Amino acid sequence: MRLTNEQTAIIEHFRKRPGMLVAGKDGSNPGDDIYTIIRSTLDYASAESGQEVDLKLVDGTVCLRVYGSGKESEDELSRVIFGPHLQYGRMDTESYVTMRRKTYYTDYPIYFINILSKTFQFTSFMNGRYTTVNCSKGMLVGLEEDVTAEKDGVEISFKLDKECFNGHYSFNAEYVKKAIKYSIARNKGLRVVFDGEIYQSKSGLLGLLMDEINAEPLYEPIYLVGDGIEIAFTHVEEATTKIVSFCNTRYTEYGGGHVVALEKVFPKYLISLSKIEQPYKDVMQGLVCYFGINIMDPEFGPHHQLATDVISKYDSDFNYVEGPKISNVLENFLNNEELTN
Repeated sequence: MRLTNEQTAIIEHFRKRPGMLVAGKDGSNPGDDIYTIIRSTLDYASAESGQEVDLKLVDGTVCLRVYGSGKESEDELSRVIFGPHLQYGRMDTESYVTMRRKTYYTDYPIYFINILSKTFQFTSFMNGRYTTVNCSKGMLVGLEEDVTAEKDGVEISFKLDKECFNGHYSFNAEYVKKAIKYSIARNKGLRVVFDGEIYQSKSGLLGLLMDEINAEPLYEPIYLVGDGIEIAFTHVEEATTKIVSFCNTRYTEYGGGHVVALEKVFPKYLISLSKIEQPYKDVMQGLVCYFGINIMDPEFGPHHQLATDVISKYDSDFNYVEGPKISNVLENFLNNEELTN
């Protein structure tokens, strides 16, 4: 496994400009990038390797042991750790399509985490053998292979580089637990063991709503699930509206285009449920809503706000197209739910 001059140049490009990947926040807020990075590693585990994860955090080093499938070839390892765009420079269409189908719902693919890490180690356990790749600041520093009695799967260990986070960051254990809860809510079936506790969700955002709601619901929460859309909601005796939103698996603390779209079309659906004509602002009062939507290649602005208002910019073959607006997709989904009810 070797890095080309082009790969090295690209890694150095991001290392000199870490602001292209992260906002440099210090971990004092649950929406900061360091927690998004933990959620992204769990996303990778769920999508690529297995549904059982042991997560440890020791002296700032994050370590995940994922039980499932390992990587069979050096080429597979290279794709994960250095990325297809780094592995091939200018990729052919087939390589691009393969990569995007696996990563477009993930905030930080593993190869970006490697670039942001002072030390990074990726080990694949497969068929009685292991391969360990060691990196520092995105660069390959060593590789070893041998026999092992370990179960198949992967182990990822990394320590983020403070240089990429304005010189300082620290993990808050409670925010890490929140990151895990939010990750399992959007990755149903994923089982995570952290700090002696087991985290697993079979009810997605509905379970998260029930876990976090701090007032008596006025009715049994309603749960709507469609193709890439998940909404759990109820009302409480309060004057405010609470919307907890996700774009793909990313917790979008400050909302964005998807929340604007929901606020535009959701009142009509709520009025249809109540069968009482009333102003939109009244039907939204007291609403507690947990909302997630999958968007291909989302763009984010300040504070992780979703900066796009379309579902996709690509067709099924990943050719550029101007996809449908989020508000139209949501409206069609809710209209179908209205007819069903």
